[in-house]
Amino acid sequence: MKICPKCSRRHDAASRLCTADGTLLVEAAPGEPSLGQVVGGRYRITGKLGKGGHGHVYLARHLEMPRDVAIKVLIQGQQASDELIARFRYEVETIVTIDHPHIVTIHDFGVDEEAGLYVVMERLRGKSLAERLRRGPLDTLDLLEMLIGVARALEAAHQLGVVHRDVKPANIFLEDDDEALCGFVAKLLDFGIAKDFVGAAIPVGAALSADVADPATPAAPADLADPAAPTGAMEAAVTGGGRTMGSPMTMSPEQAMAGVIDARSDLYSLGVVFFMALTGEPLFRRDDIYELLVAHVEDPPPVPSSRPAAAWAPASVDRLILELLAKDPGGRPDSAKEVVRRLQALRAPMSDAWAARRFGGPEATPPDSADTAAADDRPRPRVVVGDDEDAIVQLICLILDHAGYEALPALGGEKALQRLREERDVAALVIDLIMPDIDGIASIDAARLFGFEGPVFLCTSVRSEAVRQQVGARANVHFVDKIRELNRLPELLDAAGLRPVPDPGAEMPGQ
Repeated sequence: MKICPKCSRRHDAASRLCTADGTLLVEAAPGEPSLGQVVGGRYRITGKLGKGGHGHVYLARHLEMPRDVAIKVLIQGQQASDELIARFRYEVETIVTIDHPHIVTIHDFGVDEEAGLYVVMERLRGKSLAERLRRGPLDTLDLLEMLIGVARALEAAHQLGVVHRDVKPANIFLEDDDEALCGFVAKLLDFGIAKDFVGAAIPVGAALSADVADPATPAAPADLADPAAPTGAMEAAVTGGGRTMGSPMTMSPEQAMAGVIDARSDLYSLGVVFFMALTGEPLFRRDDIYELLVAHVEDPPPVPSSRPAAAWAPASVDRLILELLAKDPGGRPDSAKEVVRRLQALRAPMSDAWAARRFGGPEATPPDSADTAAADDRPRPRVVVGDDEDAIVQLICLILDHAGYEALPALGGEKALQRLREERDVAALVIDLIMPDIDGIASIDAARLFGFEGPVFLCTSVRSEAVRQQVGARANVHFVDKIRELNRLPELLDAAGLRPVPDPGAEMPGQ
């Protein structure tokens, strides 16, 4: 008997292609459900969503209620024993007990005579973080919202003594939600449901082949995957002794060494996810899985802001990520609750402005960056933003980016000048007046010395005559009130002759 891996229709052994969609047929695994089959007496299989190392995921319809669900049927190499079923039931009941909005909801579970062990979950619409990262790093607010959601899920699980053990981009789902701040709600999937229930184990460090990885998860771009590893291998689960240990790309040092695992292992994996979503790069690049595991145990992690896509990252972001990535669990934050608190502190300065922009009216919602780029062939005016407070830098960049400008963040005056020298076609400079390394006026003078002639917007909460006298006759310098006028920056830049792409809609409220 053969089966279509795309639609799950069954065909006779002599068939080669699916008669419905032309997909090359494969041999049906023992107990693998087919299209139209009823699992557990209540769920009719209507399609296939994907396949992972532990099981197949199907779309199904409840026979008596108008509800679509996702069913994960665990791959079994042998008849389920009473002990296996008991461990499976305990695992699922534990997850159901968590009952958290950032954890996928489980509706049902059981043992089907033909399909074997199965789990019925809510059907999610959206994309996994792994799929989203194919487009590059997340925007700042999207990044923080995603991490806060996952950290809250881990906090709820850890309070009940549950350790996920496999936090990775493929297990984080961004569910579409128009009422959410960023248009999605992050949900954590696969709480190790199958970690004790796989029939065959793969020794730690063994060469993982493509059929172990989850083909439902799109392949990562070249800079997120190890070029020497087989397709999907770095996202696959490594197992040993019949027990899932985690995924090599996000595995904690204690997991790599088969040591004692507790909640702090999940925090390390969350730190790896933080690094990947911020930089668009893997934490470590190694030739094979053995070397990758050794790197997690021995090699110091790179500073996130040393990576090109994260050059804007303030010291507070670097510090949190590096603490999460501490080799010694004792060096990591005390709990997921503490991680949530620190992420919220990073997010606070920008969430109000973004919410006003997103929910201020039909014209106030900013376009997606990809849509914006496609809407006009003109390059976006580039603006260097310098301030010694990382929260202010992020807020200004958020305002400018969503008004059609390309903001280039810099923490402090010296970094702002460095970006001015290194970046090409910078149209304007937004700089703080008072900074410990080099103040705004000295920054203006230095910028003019090496040839920058564009408009400078001097941000200050002091509008005294003394300050104006200091600025003196310096040309093309504009004052911006840090307390009252930051939301007007797009308007002020436009008045100075810069034209955003596309032209902004409604102004940021809050005047």
